[in-house]
Amino acid sequence: MMPRVSWIGDALAAKILSAAIDGAEEWARADVMPSAVENCPIDSGALRGSQAVDREDNSVIMGFGGQAAPYALIVHEDQTVYHPVGKAKFLEDSFNEKLPDLPEKIVNRIKGSL
Repeated sequence: MMPRVSWIGDALAAKILSAAIDGAEEWARADVMPSAVENCPIDSGALRGSQAVDREDNSVIMGFGGQAAPYALIVHEDQTVYHPVGKAKFLEDSFNEKLPDLPEKIVNRIKGSL
């Protein structure tokens, strides 16, 4: 009897891709967004409460604002405005600060899926 080897490369590639996106989503939810919420300016609290992490196809999308996205964009981008609590660039700064942790999250998810 001869051992049989079957190629499952396509299934393996799909599994790795899914695990990588899982890792990115975990990083966005557990690392980036808590920091971004902490640094988000507060007026009524609506902006802080509008945080979202969505997964679409092979992407993870993070943001604030929902229907008030134009307002969120102004608050995020205008660095000339004083905020007694929080700061402009709250999402961008959190993303950049936590970016070094992303590869480890992805690698751990991939290892766990194999």
